[in-house]
Amino acid sequence: MIVKGPAVASIGALSLALARAAIPPAPVFFSSWFESRARASLQSPTVVIRRSLSPLLLPGSAAAVERHYGSDSGGVLGHSYSGKAKNSGTHHSSLSSPLSLRVLEVGCAGGCFTLPLASFLGPNSEVVAVDVQKGMINRLSHNITKFQVAKKGRDSLANIKCLTADVRKLPFASHHFDAVVMVCVLPELRKDMKPALSECSRVVRNGGVIAVSDSIINPNFTPYMIIKKLAVSTRLEVLPRAGRWYNYTACMIKHDE
Repeated sequence: MIVKGPAVASIGALSLALARAAIPPAPVFFSSWFESRARASLQSPTVVIRRSLSPLLLPGSAAAVERHYGSDSGGVLGHSYSGKAKNSGTHHSSLSSPLSLRVLEVGCAGGCFTLPLASFLGPNSEVVAVDVQKGMINRLSHNITKFQVAKKGRDSLANIKCLTADVRKLPFASHHFDAVVMVCVLPELRKDMKPALSECSRVVRNGGVIAVSDSIINPNFTPYMIIKKLAVSTRLEVLPRAGRWYNYTACMIKHDE
């Protein structure tokens, strides 16, 4: 089909208008879109938090977690977590209340998971959020303030501490945390994944948890089996995958050194 006359002019005008439109550069636009979709595809922040902390909240084994939530909903370690305990109608946060945990979130960005994590754990726990970019820490501090204003002081989130730090060299003593949580973060380090995981293992207490969550929509998505091999080489016990292969949480347990 050959297009002539006014149609050609119309197409040319449309092309020029699109070229002049305030459309973000493709790499920036798609990078932002992928990041937001990757985190959103991990379901709600509370689901990821429950998956990540379940070994601490329901100690014993992965099987104990499945028994509590029931096979009908897939459980925390199953494919479709319903978010409620079997036959109880209660949420996970009621299982061990008040909670008193010290949790490190690596790569917190603007606080997509930091704020729900702090609310989930409550005032008796401490959440330390770190990011290598100072701008992200500033954004998180701003979002905490916005949250406090919106809640009118009902939930102060005073249990959050924010600081700039590199996961490959964390400024904390050994065995300092009960858990380390990473969401769509570890795969971004690529060749430095093992040093980063080793450093996380250093700052976690014996019996503590390191939880790595990832989604296939993440441009740096790394399959669960690669994370599992990496964890084994770092002398961590790996629990069965929580979620599906394309949208999972890998929980690792640190044992006595």
